[in-house]
Amino acid sequence: MTNYGSALQNLGLRDEAFAALDEAMAIRRQLGDHGGEADCLAATARAHHHFSEWEAARRCWHACLDLARAHTLPQRVQESLDGIAALERACTTGAPT
Repeated sequence: MTNYGSALQNLGLRDEAFAALDEAMAIRRQLGDHGGEADCLAATARAHHHFSEWEAARRCWHACLDLARAHTLPQRVQESLDGIAALERACTTGAPT
């Protein structure tokens, strides 16, 4: 579902993308899959960034970062830090990165 949500995002189908990502997140949380939950948060942050929804993207990146640190997911920690930096650049320049 996460990949499906990302594919819908790439097609510009905002509402459908977020519905798929929300469903993926619910499944991951129900399973207690912290790595999968971090994947979903990262994908959701990228989708918000894609649609220039800066504050929502920031909330998702920080939630992903907190989860990744809490569960020792170093790849997601770095991805979150990179995402936050890209978001800051986008907010400064006004263009997605």
